[in-house]
Amino acid sequence: MYPKRQSFREEMRFDIDATLKQKPKDFTEFQQLLKERGYEYKDGRQPSIRGKGQKRFIRFSSLGAGYSVDDLRKIFSGGSFKKENPETFQMLINIQKKIAEGKNGRYIQWVKRFNVKQASKAVVFLQEQGIQNLEELETRTKEITDRSQSLAQSIKNAEKQLTEIKALKTHISNYSKTKSVYDVYRKSGYSRVFYEENKEALLLYKAAKTAFSEFGKKTLPRYKELTKEYTKVLEQKKEWYREYREVRSEMKKFQLAQEITRTFLNEEQQMPKRGLIER
Repeated sequence: MYPKRQSFREEMRFDIDATLKQKPKDFTEFQQLLKERGYEYKDGRQPSIRGKGQKRFIRFSSLGAGYSVDDLRKIFSGGSFKKENPETFQMLINIQKKIAEGKNGRYIQWVKRFNVKQASKAVVFLQEQGIQNLEELETRTKEITDRSQSLAQSIKNAEKQLTEIKALKTHISNYSKTKSVYDVYRKSGYSRVFYEENKEALLLYKAAKTAFSEFGKKTLPRYKELTKEYTKVLEQKKEWYREYREVRSEMKKFQLAQEITRTFLNEEQQMPKRGLIER
């Protein structure tokens, strides 16, 4: 039987610990040492890193207590690494204990909401994420839920933009095909007979002119430019959708772990009536 593969976060925590043992003098040197280990650092409101084989950056704050940038910087100002209250581990220990209790009254009440497999997976997930308390779990759950919603909105906006570009391309094509027909119609003094004979083409011409007026710009983009823009937006949408699928899958794990933890801690009164899990 093959050993279980470490998660990216477990590998990161291991590498961060190993890097700190090299005793870098400051955070800049710490970043350089991580770079030598194959990590890419990204600064910003939520500093994050990405290792080899990873598609997305992972925030330091998501690695668990003691691994945020603020915690790491304390080391270089004379602080200590990962000062934690041992009681923060008790939440996981207690959940594991409940799973192992057996079919007594408390156990039966527990499985009315969650089966053992779900609860066990939630515990493993919390351990992999380095989450030790409900507050941290709720913060992380909100962050990933917000990201999922943001990606969903971006995808929706991209779909709208694609529809608009496609429609504009159609109008430009129709305009180029029907302009000569309209010119003849105009020169005929707007002949009723000519109109009836060429009604379809003239309606397409009129629709194109109306669309151009609504476009809001004096100069229309060229057909080739629109094709390039369409391709660009489509690729961006695909990229967002790939990330959305990953984030949504992760979000469901967070939401399940959150609901199980809240139930265990007897805090269900804080939960919405319909629950937090997307079913």
